[in-house]
Amino acid sequence: MFGSKQNSSQLLVLLAALNEEHGIGPTIKDLKRFLGDPVFLVIDGRSVDKTVKIAKNFGVTILKQLGNGKC
Repeated sequence: MFGSKQNSSQLLVLLAALNEEHGIGPTIKDLKRFLGDPVFLVIDGRSVDKTVKIAKNFGVTILKQLGNGKC
């Protein structure tokens, strides 16, 4: 995705997630249904549940937050 040539009209969907194992799958599925085949970037806020595993099953790109977010 990053650093490669892609169709400039392709949509990028950013999803921030923290412990969303019950919501991330349906969200990605619904967005794909409505938007076609956008590029997904899930920014994970250090989830301790299965959020990342579920998102990866949809073939999306995951960025993991390294430090603490804004408190």
